[in-house]
Amino acid sequence: GEARDFAVELLHKLAVGGDADAQALMACSGEAVALLVSQLRGDVSEQAPAAASLRHLCGWAEAREVIVSGDGVGALVSAAGSRQLDAHARKEAAFALAQLSSPPHGESVASCGGVEVLMESIKKDGGGELTLAAASALASLVGVPSGSRAILRVGVAPCVQLLQSQSEGVRLDSLRVLESLSSSDE
Repeated sequence: GEARDFAVELLHKLAVGGDADAQALMACSGEAVALLVSQLRGDVSEQAPAAASLRHLCGWAEAREVIVSGDGVGALVSAAGSRQLDAHARKEAAFALAQLSSPPHGESVASCGGVEVLMESIKKDGGGELTLAAASALASLVGVPSGSRAILRVGVAPCVQLLQSQSEGVRLDSLRVLESLSSSDE
């Protein structure tokens, strides 16, 4: 009811409010993170704030573990591709996926469609902050079997395009992806 709605609203404020101590406490609360993951499966009015909150909590290993174990990766992939959510909410979900892409969760992200989301984000972002995060994530995901297969399936054109980025980090991540793909036995 009303008390639950107030509590959820407070969780969102704490997650995105910029107070690192509050975020750390929330990230360590499996129940709070699980509630946010469940909201990704709720109605559109719940999904957008949940995606933003999870993006901010993905900086902590405890939160990443709860998100992955609670099937939050698939829910984030769905949110990132949902036409019902606005562009900002889809971007927040993509940022969360980028943060979840590093070990030990890369296989979960790659097998749930995360590579496709990240590649699409690169195309739409136009070299911004999300491009930086997505390029780094792809450099990590290419190291897991389902990640390299997904990159090859989607196509390497976005990675080749990133070689022209103004950001040295993006160019290096793109080179890592392309080099790994070219040296793999597949």
